[in-house]
Amino acid sequence: MLKQEQRSNNIIRYSSNGFLINSKEEQESKIDHWNQFWFGSVKSILKADLIREGKKQGFKETTYQPFYSLLEKQFSMRSLDDFSEVKSFLTDEYILNNIELKTAVSLVKIEESQKDHLKELVESIPNTILIDRKEISETFLGGLKDNFSTLIYYSFIAIVLILLLFFKNIELTLLTVTPIAITWLITLGLMGIFGIEFTIFNVIITTFIFGLGVDYSIFMTNALVKDYTYGSKDISTYKTSIILSVITTILGVGVLIFAKHPALRSISVLSLIGILTTVIVAFTIQPLLFQIFVVNRAKKGFSPIKIRQLMFSTGLLIFYGVGGILLSLIGLIILPIIPISKKIKFKALHIATAKMVSVVLYTNPFVKKRIVNNGHEDLKKPAIIIANHSSSLDTLTLGMLTHNMIYLVNDWVYKSPIFGILARVLGFYPVSNGVDDSLDHLKEKVRQGYSLMVFPEAKRSFTNKMGRFHKGAFFLQEQLKMDILPIYLHGNAEVMPKNDFIIHDGSLTVKVGERISFDDKKYGVTSRERSKKISNYFKNEFLEFRNEIETEDYFKDILFSNYLYKDKEIQSLIKDDFKKNKGIYLAMNLQLPMQSKILHIGNDFGQIDILLVARSMEREITSVMFDERNYVIAKNCLTTQRRNVNYIKRIQDVDIQLFDVLVISEFSTIDLLSINDICNFETILLVNTKLSRSKLFNNSKKPNSHCISEIRDFMKIKP
Repeated sequence: MLKQEQRSNNIIRYSSNGFLINSKEEQESKIDHWNQFWFGSVKSILKADLIREGKKQGFKETTYQPFYSLLEKQFSMRSLDDFSEVKSFLTDEYILNNIELKTAVSLVKIEESQKDHLKELVESIPNTILIDRKEISETFLGGLKDNFSTLIYYSFIAIVLILLLFFKNIELTLLTVTPIAITWLITLGLMGIFGIEFTIFNVIITTFIFGLGVDYSIFMTNALVKDYTYGSKDISTYKTSIILSVITTILGVGVLIFAKHPALRSISVLSLIGILTTVIVAFTIQPLLFQIFVVNRAKKGFSPIKIRQLMFSTGLLIFYGVGGILLSLIGLIILPIIPISKKIKFKALHIATAKMVSVVLYTNPFVKKRIVNNGHEDLKKPAIIIANHSSSLDTLTLGMLTHNMIYLVNDWVYKSPIFGILARVLGFYPVSNGVDDSLDHLKEKVRQGYSLMVFPEAKRSFTNKMGRFHKGAFFLQEQLKMDILPIYLHGNAEVMPKNDFIIHDGSLTVKVGERISFDDKKYGVTSRERSKKISNYFKNEFLEFRNEIETEDYFKDILFSNYLYKDKEIQSLIKDDFKKNKGIYLAMNLQLPMQSKILHIGNDFGQIDILLVARSMEREITSVMFDERNYVIAKNCLTTQRRNVNYIKRIQDVDIQLFDVLVISEFSTIDLLSINDICNFETILLVNTKLSRSKLFNNSKKPNSHCISEIRDFMKIKP
């Protein structure tokens, strides 16, 4: 068949030993044909003729004896093993013979256009199949690609899990694997641009590139964490090490680019693309991500971003923004055409807005919400509500109480592209230029049953520290003859600080105070007098409220955020120290005045200073740290950015007379202070130290000073 196809120019050439090795049927047929040919007297006649004619030529009778013996031989069928003994038949190359399967192979070379014809021809022959080596190679490579992609996914997951166990932090893990994923995508894109296809060799080299990417990303993460912890610039050293690795690798593999074999050259090209992409991504994108989500926020005094908080905050802010836009459109377009009372429509819009802000708050399970209403105030009677203002969450938090409120807002709220329209539709009123011209509008809203919501500070504060109360709310009370209802908002400054968009874990507590009647002369008569006295009353009540809520664990998250994404050892030490001494730190915070200038002699990582200023920004702290490592760690804490905390290494650089409180948590260097220095302080606080009052003065210079009695408060806080 193959010979016939070759003659018909359907195949170029073929190679087979089928014409040498016959099947059993063919052997039986040929043996029968042989025996039939030499049947009867044919053999004896031929033998007699050969002897007779041979004698004429001078041959002996035995000259053709081998031929005579062959004629008498009884032929039998030969097995495949018999044919295999003839090496020139190449039996083992073309025929597979085992118990389970026997196959015979013929190699055929054809033009691509004749493939279909040969397939049809082979399909018509029983027990015969056509194997296309090119098609098999392509199928094998395709399967290899699919398996390789699966293996890459499995490897990536394994790397993520290993990094998660190593860093014990999902954010640092993502920071490390993100450049790896980006490198992989860029490499695939460049392979497509340059027309580099996957081969068995490329598949192997890509695993090599993948491994280098993992190494470089881990090095960069460790460098970024170290620099963030100690404020050093060691990242340049790590980059130098990586560059040396890149150079040696390129010299080793890149030389193959001069190879003539295309497979070797493709290995070199892919290696160069992958390695250079890896190092560029590691040097640019990874530090950029760390800078955006960690360093830049710390410089502003904000906690570094956690991925969970980022996702929740982004989702809730989008929901809040979209909800505000939809409610604005409803108020502008839909409500005006609904044929019902304007008062009912206005109230419905207020209810919908209150529901929306409540959904925003209650959707986040990591922020606890609580309302304290000991006086069972139902808010049905209109009042002028005053509240402290420290966060963008304040208006949302107040929405948990009631929807019957008209906010007096700044002009920027009216000009907001998202909430400005809604603010106008809801009847909120701008009072940046005072409330004198707004009385008629506000009287109408009060007549409709709405309370007026005023933030007396007129702007947000960064922490729970309240600013000066303006007299606008008290002027309104005087003019409108309404009660003032104090509302105390706690936790908002920690959950969502001013100018931050991240909603942190924490708790929001709303306390409804007691009404202050407009004719209660205890708080003065004029709006100026009432502004001052009610301000003092409000701040004192709020301080008591804070003392109830701010337990020993309250500032834990703020403390830990200062060491987030820093050296794991330091994080562990901070957590252990806080767990052991949190009761001491709470007592210390309660003992010291909210407004004071503090000199702290210690040797910690700055945690005492952080806890002190977390409770009160009015505390100014200068902390003396003699240990260089502790000094740089404390100095690089984010709390120092927006609070009055200063770190120095030498106590000799301090003007003792500037301070009124001395806090000692490390006594090994206390002998550098004289008795006169110590007696300069109004309050001395010994925190978690073996030092006692007597030891303090005995260890100090000039121990017999008359000024010891001038110290107003001497306290020791210990476990």
